[in-house]
Amino acid sequence: MSSDMVMVERAFEPVIRDLVASGYAVQLGGLVGRAVDGQVLTELIVDGQTLGPLPVDSGASDPERVRSTAGFVQDRLLECRTASGASVVWPTCRPGHHHPRELTPAGPGWPAWTCPREPGVEVPVGELTGEPVE
Repeated sequence: MSSDMVMVERAFEPVIRDLVASGYAVQLGGLVGRAVDGQVLTELIVDGQTLGPLPVDSGASDPERVRSTAGFVQDRLLECRTASGASVVWPTCRPGHHHPRELTPAGPGWPAWTCPREPGVEVPVGELTGEPVE
């Protein structure tokens, strides 16, 4: 396995865990090339729909890559529609909240999903359980 693919898998693994915990069928696609700025491009298949190309920055730290990957995947999913035509909301927030969680601001630590209305309610990326956080 190439070093680029190992890096991509490390960046996507926590995000894939969160997607699976949320009930999605997920498969990481192969490398599809490089962006002009040198970022590695890959695809993610979620419930049969290909999201991508998704960039992964080989010069970033693991937490930065995971944060960026989670953000790109969330943005692409929010552009999708369910079979009934409704917008996809991922990751879902607390009961009664009809918005997706947001990523914590960039910083030195591991990224987390947080409620935009109640910022203290955080779950590290890769640790969603599919159960609502009270």
